[in-house]
Amino acid sequence: MFKLIKVLFFNIFYLILLLMILELFLSLFLPVNKYEMKIGGEYKSISGWGPTTKSGQSNFLCDNVRNYDSNNKIKKILTIGDSLLDCNEYGSEFKNTIPYLMSTTLGKNWDVYNLSAGGWGTDQEYLAYMNYSKYNNFDYVILFYTPANDLYNNISKKAISEKIAKPYFIIKDDNLQLRNIELNYINNKNINKSLLYLLLKSQIFMRIYIYLDNNKIINLDNEFTSLEQENYAHMAHSIVPLLPRYKISMEVTKKIISKFKKDVEFNGSKFVLVYIPTGIRNLCEPLIKYPSNCIGYGENKNINITCGGKSVNVNPYIQHDILYQFSKQENITFIADFSNFIEFEYKHNEIANDCIHFNGSRQASYVSDVVVKKLLAIEH
Repeated sequence: MFKLIKVLFFNIFYLILLLMILELFLSLFLPVNKYEMKIGGEYKSISGWGPTTKSGQSNFLCDNVRNYDSNNKIKKILTIGDSLLDCNEYGSEFKNTIPYLMSTTLGKNWDVYNLSAGGWGTDQEYLAYMNYSKYNNFDYVILFYTPANDLYNNISKKAISEKIAKPYFIIKDDNLQLRNIELNYINNKNINKSLLYLLLKSQIFMRIYIYLDNNKIINLDNEFTSLEQENYAHMAHSIVPLLPRYKISMEVTKKIISKFKKDVEFNGSKFVLVYIPTGIRNLCEPLIKYPSNCIGYGENKNINITCGGKSVNVNPYIQHDILYQFSKQENITFIADFSNFIEFEYKHNEIANDCIHFNGSRQASYVSDVVVKKLLAIEH
């Protein structure tokens, strides 16, 4: 009996030692950027990660440099979005972004601020705004919706293709509830809270949690369950009818947008929702009509694709139609214009090489010009 206890003790000791070494290695060389709610902290602690900043500087790379005490007579706009509005130091320049083009077109009587980060979902954009709006009084707050991945992001707890955790919302009792890792566990008074806290912060636990959560099957009886996973994140959002994961996410998304509008208006600004026409990456069997496997916008609203021997229908307009009707109900100014995209229905890659991000300023202007025109119409 004593020998058994001794063996068990040493096995546990070596296991703990191994876990400590693994934790140290992960912390030093492969850390996960975990979401924590810290009011007034860096954006990575508010929304999982933040906008790109200039090397050695605090201002955002994709924003105009200015004094925040600007002229009160100048109309101030805040644009909020993901990588479709963001840029980086490795080739994607601010001059090719929608906010920059809007600023140039509107002229000196308008001041366009940009708050965006690659990979952000609508949930993160809302959280970022709530920790940014306090310092600026805007005439307009414009939320840019990206159909290519926002619907996936808004029900995910990690960045697509990255081991980076993010905040998320659930609907409970018909209300939005912000969740993070700590909130997902019962507050048991019998548990040593300090020990539990350390466990929840550990790199090992983070990876286990993210892996299990993002590979969880929502509906075991759904024959298209495999399409709801991250591998198809840039395509499955347009399958009709919406798959269970995306149905849930659409309800969450609508509630986030509704709350976004209320808080923007409470802060004295006008809220605008812009729908960016991004292509659909065909990740299943190739279609002859779409040689680049990038599905664009045209008259065809029922495109049949074969995935793993199963037939599914894709509708490029499905999210637009849902959000358009929702915006009418909520009295939200909704901007969407496909006129410049129709001719690229079968060659959307000529607008966006990767099917999502615009190739340059000309393509980005297809969106910026429409938004500017709408803003000027509202003003007059």
